[in-house]
Amino acid sequence: MRVISCIGCIAIILLLSGLAGASGIATVHGVAYEWSTFEPLDNAIIEVNSTPAQSMVAKYGVYSFELSNGTYHITASYYEDDQLTYYAEDIITVSDEGSYVLDLLLLPSYSSSDDTTSSVSDVESESSSQVANASSLIYGSIFIVIVLLILLAYQMKQWPQRSPALKTIKEEEKDDETSHMSHVVTEDAAEPTKEEVQDMALEGEGEDTINETLDGPVTLPSKESEKKPVNVPINSDEPVPADLQEILDILKSQSGRMTQKDMRKRLKYSEGKVSLMLLDLEKRGKIQKFKKGRGNVLFLVESDE
Repeated sequence: MRVISCIGCIAIILLLSGLAGASGIATVHGVAYEWSTFEPLDNAIIEVNSTPAQSMVAKYGVYSFELSNGTYHITASYYEDDQLTYYAEDIITVSDEGSYVLDLLLLPSYSSSDDTTSSVSDVESESSSQVANASSLIYGSIFIVIVLLILLAYQMKQWPQRSPALKTIKEEEKDDETSHMSHVVTEDAAEPTKEEVQDMALEGEGEDTINETLDGPVTLPSKESEKKPVNVPINSDEPVPADLQEILDILKSQSGRMTQKDMRKRLKYSEGKVSLMLLDLEKRGKIQKFKKGRGNVLFLVESDE
């Protein structure tokens, strides 16, 4: 008894759902026309994207579909010799029961299918070429990195072997440079130049190293007189040579006082000879020389009559 009652309930539910579905069905119909003559196209194929999809061959261009509420995309195609010659598409929205009229005007296709196929093939070929280019770029980059790593490893392997040789060459160059510098220093110390002798004489140092090779003969004190103090007169009664007397006359004209630099400007002799002449006069007790800064000041010694 219970089984029979369950079957009856299910049948009633199915009946009610069928009636509800049937109440929402609308009829969509129309005619497919050729665009230039506006004549119906016999045997045109009409398709709609319903669920499930529906299609039909329109006799004399007339078509009709039963559709529920919703929005649909309807297309119409016309073929001649298996080639698409006319095509049309449109969208319709079914919102209530009733009859909807949608006429379709088919336009020339201009072999759109061939164009679509060619465009698809072009896109596929372009994408495949891009993939191939990307792959080749990746492989090339990997190859370059591997080559650089191999070169770096080779250089690192060869570097410890070349380091001792480079170190030996650098040490030899350093030794040659040191020996050359020591040789130059030895030569410079062994042979002082004329300018160095003059500077030593101007500063009051190294008078013993000056010889007669400067600018003419000069009177040098004897070895016995060199041992005596500089300020001690050496036989001041001896006659003074003319060149030394010239210095004394210049000092007298300057009130017995002037710098050694000014004295050199007034004489026609070289600096070295002037220094030796002043040294001779100082040892004769005729003048006195005092150091002032970087120069010397000369004073005339008054003779006791």
